[in-house]
Amino acid sequence: MSNRYLWLVLGIFFGYLAVQALFTGESVGFGSSNTAGRDISYTENSIEFTLMTVFEICTSIDFLKSFLSSK
Repeated sequence: MSNRYLWLVLGIFFGYLAVQALFTGESVGFGSSNTAGRDISYTENSIEFTLMTVFEICTSIDFLKSFLSSK
């Protein structure tokens, strides 16, 4: 599998995470010392939720741009 398809898969995955976060109000966050990952709710921590959602959108766009520019 070439890198081109890896960029496509990662772009779709991060896009899915961002859209899911916008519709459900919960985003996937980085883990704490006790867990591998955790959910971030907009009502519990709106700043962290917003930052993670923007990160997911920007990462998705970057991966999809890499997919489109690679040959």
